[in-house]
Amino acid sequence: MNAQSIIPPEPIAVIGAGNMGSGIAQAFAQVGFSVRVRDVEEKVLARGRAQVERMLAGAVERKKMTPARREEVVSRIRFTTDLSEAVSGAGLVVEAIFEDLEVKNALFRELAERVDPGTIVATNTSSLSVGRLAEGFPDPGRFAGLHFFFPAPINKLVEVVGGPATRPEVLAELDRLSYRLRKIPIRTTDSAGFCVNRFFVPYLNEACRVVEEGLASMATVEEVGRELFRATLGPFELMNVTGIPIAFHAQTSLAKAFGPAYAPARLLEEKFRGGGPWPWKETLVDPAAKPKVRDRFIGLTVGIATRLVEEGVATPEATDRGAIVGL
Repeated sequence: MNAQSIIPPEPIAVIGAGNMGSGIAQAFAQVGFSVRVRDVEEKVLARGRAQVERMLAGAVERKKMTPARREEVVSRIRFTTDLSEAVSGAGLVVEAIFEDLEVKNALFRELAERVDPGTIVATNTSSLSVGRLAEGFPDPGRFAGLHFFFPAPINKLVEVVGGPATRPEVLAELDRLSYRLRKIPIRTTDSAGFCVNRFFVPYLNEACRVVEEGLASMATVEEVGRELFRATLGPFELMNVTGIPIAFHAQTSLAKAFGPAYAPARLLEEKFRGGGPWPWKETLVDPAAKPKVRDRFIGLTVGIATRLVEEGVATPEATDRGAIVGL
């Protein structure tokens, strides 16, 4: 069976209107797809719509997009609480809801009753097994991982992940679709954390450990992270933006898969349970502490990246590409 090509303006359904879901919807709309975003509450949909409008307004302000183009993109996205309406006729459904296996599997059982026979169903999970998630869907051959990175409309990296039963032609179509989105896909096996989050989430955790151990202030760690990875956001601000619970749950999943060396830092768990953003801006940068923090980050990320290549999770080329493009 050949997977049908997914080409604009074919409808795409995105389930979940949070930071990632709304960003994924924007990414599809920007290249001409008609997108329906579904969430269970109108207030969540309103936040998702507002986020898309903020992102597009920023693009106009930076002269990356004209006002007319912004309106065109906005007009391609429809928000709804009706699951059947969202997925009707869609060539692809992308799930982007909370990282909970039971909740996701319940959704996939609902989708099974509503999607067309040829629809590809993809999960944007960052930490759960694609194979386990496919258990909630009756045709695992057309189920795969399509993992976008924050911010989805801008970040060029996409991980394409096959489960044990995913058909090769489905993965090939997701590769082609990624290029249509002007993204760079990398293939990874269905291993916890896939490729990039296998070393990137522990980097966030290591930032917490460094502060917890008194090696450096939050502001110092933040600055080293930005400089080392040439990133706009350091580890603490990135967690503030994307959600501290996401970092905690992802690290917990890695610990379950790979053992206590991946256990969440005490500071990360305390912040997850206590709530609120990381107050890194209230601390000062200590230049003398920066080399030690840099060494910790390099040792951790390079060590884990080497191990995942040894395990066959991704090729050396894909791992390098993931680090360069995704971070």
